Amino acid sequence: MESTTMSVATFNVLAPCYRRLDELSTKVPAAEESRVVQGNFGRRPRPRESQFRDLWSARCSEMCAFVKADIFDVVCLQEFWFDEDYVAKFSDCFAKDYELFSAQRTGGKADGLVTMLRRGKFNVEHMQKLEFKDAGNRVALLLCARLADMGSLLIIVNTHLTFPHHEHDRILRQSQISKLVDFIDGFVDRHGLENVPVIIGGDMNGDHADPVCAHLRANCFVNSFVQVTGLEDVETHLNHRNERVFVDHIWYRKHIYGSPISGRLETDSSGSDDELRDTHLVPRDFIVKPQSEDLQPWVDDFQLSDHRLVSITFEVEAELPRDQS
Repeated sequence: MESTTMSVATFNVLAPCYRRLDELSTKVPAAEESRVVQGNFGRRPRPRESQFRDLWSARCSEMCAFVKADIFDVVCLQEFWFDEDYVAKFSDCFAKDYELFSAQRTGGKADGLVTMLRRGKFNVEHMQKLEFKDAGNRVALLLCARLADMGSLLIIVNTHLTFPHHEHDRILRQSQISKLVDFIDGFVDRHGLENVPVIIGGDMNGDHADPVCAHLRANCFVNSFVQVTGLEDVETHLNHRNERVFVDHIWYRKHIYGSPISGRLETDSSGSDDELRDTHLVPRDFIVKPQSEDLQPWVDDFQLSDHRLVSITFEVEAELPRDQS
């Protein structure tokens, strides 16, 4: 066996088009206040951060520094704003160190997903986007990447499921997770990747006991954070109902089909160098940012986002190539 480590982070960055300034005690710039009031016909305004370039630009810079303070190999972002200037600012910060892959939500929504892979760590062999095609206009982004130092393949999925406002949404979310698992398994089957580990990172808008998470467990996925910490109630999100909930998850699945299968991507050429190796993920360590003194509670003075960043470091173990074993 040979091994390496790989860190995976998930972070909902709170898109400026959704951030209501009064919800996070942010003052509307004085020069803009009268314009906003007039635009709301004299009603007390509830402006969005996206209306004020200075505000969203400053928070974007702070968010970039917050993420870059630690070295992550994979970063799954949700609620990424697809405003042209925001994208450019974000890319200027990260493009040197990461390859960036994105999937905007359907239905004209201004936000979506960005997955960042550290340059030199991976060679991306396939990217596929899933559109759930439902009232939630949600999407998922799948990357199949080969670890540069080991040659092992991994499947990395980023998603953000619908918030459960009411019973219809709760039913919708169960449909979404079912579609997502079917999407992953369909990709695995088409490309003969039955022994390739799968990682799902994202905002599931449900805690560990939620039916969405139960569906993942029923399909052989393991919550890596729960496995490492033994905690099922860490508060990673302060939602608009002022509820403090555990919704930001990193799930992983080894392989579930028994013996390893030596397949290859359809886009691959031929040759023994492309043969798949039996690869396993073992979660070893975690980061929650910002971290409260005893980890679990929400950090009240954190206003960069309404989510905390969660990261897991995996040990990746693979059998040596046949000519070395």
